[in-house]
Amino acid sequence: MNRYEALEAPTSLKMSDLAVHIRMHPGIPAEISGPARSELINVRTRLHDELTTVRYGRNLPTAQLDGYREVCRAVSGSDGEPIAAKFFALEFAAFLADVPDAAEGAPRKLEATIGELDDPWRIQAWAAQVARIARDAETSDPSNAVAAWARALRLYRTFFARGSVEDSYTFRNDKAGQEAARAAWGAFLMDEVREMSERMADHGKRQEGAAVAVLSQVLASREVAAIDPSASGAAQGKVMASFVDGVAGANCVEAALGLYQKIPADIRAGDDRGELDRALLGVMTKEAGMLEKGFGDTVALTEAA
Repeated sequence: MNRYEALEAPTSLKMSDLAVHIRMHPGIPAEISGPARSELINVRTRLHDELTTVRYGRNLPTAQLDGYREVCRAVSGSDGEPIAAKFFALEFAAFLADVPDAAEGAPRKLEATIGELDDPWRIQAWAAQVARIARDAETSDPSNAVAAWARALRLYRTFFARGSVEDSYTFRNDKAGQEAARAAWGAFLMDEVREMSERMADHGKRQEGAAVAVLSQVLASREVAAIDPSASGAAQGKVMASFVDGVAGANCVEAALGLYQKIPADIRAGDDRGELDRALLGVMTKEAGMLEKGFGDTVALTEAA
């Protein structure tokens, strides 16, 4: 979870005010508040979390807003889990005032509407929202996750074309950290792509083929290519290694075949060196050797008897 959301703290708070906020909210478990506050001391982390949530007020509503999930689904085109409604309430109300029939809108049209909002930080809010939904959809709604990620990245690029680091709370509230904030601002989208690559490798280790296929397509998309043209190749190498290790480490041919068949077709097609086939053959050879040894031991015992 986003650290500001975990602390139920607005991104506008200075670090000194954040400490006061935590003391005034004793219901937040110490195992959450302690690490979150410590990590937010880092300027790069603080800006990242500011850019991946929404600007919300100090007084959070306690009830879900009517139609919230429907509008989030319409904007993103996915059923992934959105940012909690209590954090997004102000922007949600403002958006419904602009687009009363948003729940019935088409994702592409709504994306265009968001991209034309006067305040770039409202565009940032929806970019963060769609990215949150897309990330959850990697496993919960993979058929729509690729398109959701494309929308999120386009919205972020629109935001960065119009927004300014000087208007971020991270920059305003930390004069000593302003140069670090500038660097983090410039690296944000690259960092997002790097996280996708790492997450793709993690999905591969867990043999989550559908999620791997999602991120493989996202990393090969023109949206990511505009950010980091080398991202797809580097990620494919990492995930290939995780699948090879998984197949090679299977304890029997049946398990190895099961893992092999779950590997997305585009990953198998990219195995130019035949590593996956060699890993599978290795398991088959190992099992055949064990069976042969077992048969030989059985014959020897029979003859001895």
